[in-house]
Amino acid sequence: MPPFDVTVGAFAHGVAVVPDGSNALVALSAAPGNVKVVSLSTYRVVATIPVDDYPGEVAVTPDGKRAVVAHQHSVSVLAPASNSLVATVPTPCVGDTLYNIETTPDSTSAITTMLNGGCTKNTLVVISLATNSIASTYPLTPSSAGLGAITPDGASALLDLGVLGTSILRVGLPGAAITTISNTSSSYGIAVVPNGSEALVASGDGDTVKRISLTSSTVTGAVDFASNTDTHNIAVTPDGTRAVVVGSLEVGLLSLAGAGSVVRRWSLGGGASVAITPDGTRALVTHGDKLRVFTLP
Repeated sequence: MPPFDVTVGAFAHGVAVVPDGSNALVALSAAPGNVKVVSLSTYRVVATIPVDDYPGEVAVTPDGKRAVVAHQHSVSVLAPASNSLVATVPTPCVGDTLYNIETTPDSTSAITTMLNGGCTKNTLVVISLATNSIASTYPLTPSSAGLGAITPDGASALLDLGVLGTSILRVGLPGAAITTISNTSSSYGIAVVPNGSEALVASGDGDTVKRISLTSSTVTGAVDFASNTDTHNIAVTPDGTRAVVVGSLEVGLLSLAGAGSVVRRWSLGGGASVAITPDGTRALVTHGDKLRVFTLP
């Protein structure tokens, strides 16, 4: 089946799928902000959840009870079962800027990075989803680090360094002991295979997808596909055998067998963020005012 579009509204950005695969949550990065709920059986928008201004990335807890949305200066906590806003968690200081958000494997917390040249400096932030408040913060070095992914065991956060970095950071949780993983070139989106053995780092326009052993914390190879510069531009299928990467001009399906290869390219103008359904059959990519649905062969 060729890809097809669901119109969700202008500035579609972050996307996530609830664990039972029934709905996708799509953040519209505008003011006022909204999260659109898209039925994955009818491919229609079935609800709109008003949230804070300029929502970016979206993540859902593994138990499906909460979803979290990163804004410029706050985090929205949602209840997917009722399609409602539960709480808004503000950042400590005016001028804080959030980069990406993920949830922990035990569904108790959300983790984000807050960057600020003044008040809070640059920190990794743990938000309790029991109290809807900041539970702990850890300082980051270097200052440009943004959250990429959480390992499946919840023991580490992987942080990207953007266009100026040549490495990523592995931050231990709790405690924030930092390990530098070198030779990634630039770094944007990061995805971890389900068994936790490997991470994929999307290195941006004109570059490759780096493969990183999380046993040795070293780069082990690369697949020749240029991603865009979004923080959620790569996702791995639930069986860990393939990945979908969003580029500026195309979307790629990568096989992770052996050295890895590009097995499919869709030249449809690229997009922003990507999520894969729990059954591994579809990839969802935000693009302009659309949620684009790709059937994975």
